[in-house]
Amino acid sequence: MRTILFLTALALLIPATDHASTKTCGLTARIDGVRYDVRETKGAVPCATAKRAVTTFLRTGKAKAPWTCTRGHGYSKFAASCAQGEKVLVRVYAPN
Repeated sequence: MRTILFLTALALLIPATDHASTKTCGLTARIDGVRYDVRETKGAVPCATAKRAVTTFLRTGKAKAPWTCTRGHGYSKFAASCAQGEKVLVRVYAPN
């Protein structure tokens, strides 16, 4: 029982890294009248490169290599997600 309590307390002390490593890249150009919030959650590519990739995907529905993109669905908080393999992950959020 003490082990469970100790592990629970330890888990609460570990900071959440999901938001700590997020780089905000700003808003896309207007896509059907809407500007989307672009955030790089993993990796390091220039914001201009990430924004160009997600803007192309949101406008055409197609991602240019080396990007792979999907639209958010269900309970996803993001409108789209684009990645370059396992090294780079960019999330795109609709305005509130």
